[in-house]
Amino acid sequence: MFHIIDFSHLILIGNTFILLCLLLLYYTIEDKRKFILISPIFLAILNFSNWETQTWAMASLSNYPVIYFGFLSLYFLSKDKLIDFVLGIFFAVIAVFCQGNGMFVFLSGIPLLLKDKPKLLIWLFIFLMIILLYFIIFPYNKPNGHPEFFSNTKFFFLSRIYYGLALLSNVFNSKFVLILGMIPLLGILYLYKNYLKISKLHLSMISFLLLSLSSLVITRGGFGFEQAFSSRYHINTLFLYSLIYICLFPLIRIKKHFLLILFFTLLFTIIQILLIFTNSVFKK
Repeated sequence: MFHIIDFSHLILIGNTFILLCLLLLYYTIEDKRKFILISPIFLAILNFSNWETQTWAMASLSNYPVIYFGFLSLYFLSKDKLIDFVLGIFFAVIAVFCQGNGMFVFLSGIPLLLKDKPKLLIWLFIFLMIILLYFIIFPYNKPNGHPEFFSNTKFFFLSRIYYGLALLSNVFNSKFVLILGMIPLLGILYLYKNYLKISKLHLSMISFLLLSLSSLVITRGGFGFEQAFSSRYHINTLFLYSLIYICLFPLIRIKKHFLLILFFTLLFTIIQILLIFTNSVFKK
């Protein structure tokens, strides 16, 4: 009627899921200081580092909802009631059809169901059915010019490792990916090692994001690690950092660890200054 196609309302709908993700994370935090705890996460997530997803209708309607419905599914799986289990399945299916990596919700949810074998078997059966249905509806055809998913060469493995570390550090937009990528990786390994002290729900959310990033490593790693710095991939990394922070915060006691907190604050400030200087040099 108006001879104009306006996608702005679709962008707004997509970005709404980011707010829903933040509200869900806030609701899952059991620490009494969660109002203070969630504040840095709002600042980290609600910035324009992932501007491509924030301003591109197709990306905002897939990248954000898949995270929200994936997290929501895991949240309901962590509950004991049958209706919660049904809702967990329902939202997991929605996540899959928001974006293909939504199927990793099924793998991430397995640890939450290990103590309930009947539910676990149903969960795995539905997972297999969804995989078959997904690839029947959306059969994969390799686009022209795309590199192979796998090749048994030294370059393949090195490029994927470098790409993966770049994804884990892409928000810094720095060439020092081997160093910066190892920091969150070591943090994640620490959380998995001390899983008995950590919320299983938050660990499952981390697993979901890690598996999603792993799929990018396999499918996109052949394009070069520079592509990992693309802003459309930042949201997964930002949520990963946020969840690491949520898991570690309850273990910190301000008075007891004050000097340690002060040291890392100063270290972080120095690193930020160095990164800004380094990036300005690279751009020149």
